[in-house]
Amino acid sequence: MSEEVNHTLKKNDVLNYSRSEIWSFYIEIGETERHFNVTQEKYRLLASTWLLGTIGAIAFIFSNEGDFPFPPTLLGAALAFIASVGIALLWILDIKVYQTLLSSYYAEGLLLEQAQPWLPQIRGRVRDRFKGTVPLLLSTYYIGSMLFLFVIGVGGLSLSFSKKWASEVAVVSVFALLDLIVLIAVIFQSPQSKEVISFESDEKRLQVYSQAIVKPPKLNK
Repeated sequence: MSEEVNHTLKKNDVLNYSRSEIWSFYIEIGETERHFNVTQEKYRLLASTWLLGTIGAIAFIFSNEGDFPFPPTLLGAALAFIASVGIALLWILDIKVYQTLLSSYYAEGLLLEQAQPWLPQIRGRVRDRFKGTVPLLLSTYYIGSMLFLFVIGVGGLSLSFSKKWASEVAVVSVFALLDLIVLIAVIFQSPQSKEVISFESDEKRLQVYSQAIVKPPKLNK
């Protein structure tokens, strides 16, 4: 072990956290995880509402096609492309921002459980069950919603080609291109299935956690 690691461990050995202090750390990590989970649920609910609302709006356009100055297929296509990009923005907030924050707290809680076996081993069991696939599964939902709207948009756009609406079709085609670029970016930026954390890279911190308690825990009867 390097001199730097030895110095770090010796410095942290004097902390001598009690069992109640370790438990308070554990509870605080769990509360923060729940906060991020609730926030992410709101974004997923909003994405679902966005998708259903777009489908409803397109149906309304077709049922009242005489009330609009443009073909319903063209309006529906434009709406589908815009909604698809909107879902991509929700994906960024959910997966790229809050899921990253959640994973950081989850990783620390997992290390703490590994270092202190008397703590509930919840995160370890979740890790063994999902193997780090949760962000990938969530991204699949977003990508599926975006792809569904993109297909609807392409279908509507292909039915709208006409000399009369050439300029309008060109504008919606730009939306289609933008949506395609965003969809490809989301697919390639989606998290891959992998282990949540590498314990080799966190060996030093794991040892610090393990050595933080001087006295063995006393179980309440």
